Amino acid sequence: MNDYEARLGNALAALLAAIERHDAQPSMKVDLPARFSGAMNLPTFEEYIDTGHCFMANPIRNALCNGVREIGKIMARNGLSSDDAMRVVDIATRNSPNNSIYWEVICDKHFDGIKFANEEWVA
Repeated sequence: MNDYEARLGNALAALLAAIERHDAQPSMKVDLPARFSGAMNLPTFEEYIDTGHCFMANPIRNALCNGVREIGKIMARNGLSSDDAMRVVDIATRNSPNNSIYWEVICDKHFDGIKFANEEWVA
């Protein structure tokens, strides 16, 4: 592991900790109009996306999750291999009580579709 991987891992750990703190405060969430709760038909879903309600439902958490995705993009742009990326995730999740959950979420959701220079996919 090099210093760059350690710094990315620490940044990722800070984002995950902020998401945990935010999720512990349900009062931070915004109530959405009733038509956007539960199952939506396609026109309603398009309105949900186009009007920004998907972001406004929980803007702070959404921004933090975008930060997690950005770390994945930074790793891909800088030529880290998928093994390097996994070491970064290991660093980030080492001290979390939810580390196995985060491992799956990060690898299967946030970094999904990011291709590294060696043609490997992270997820």
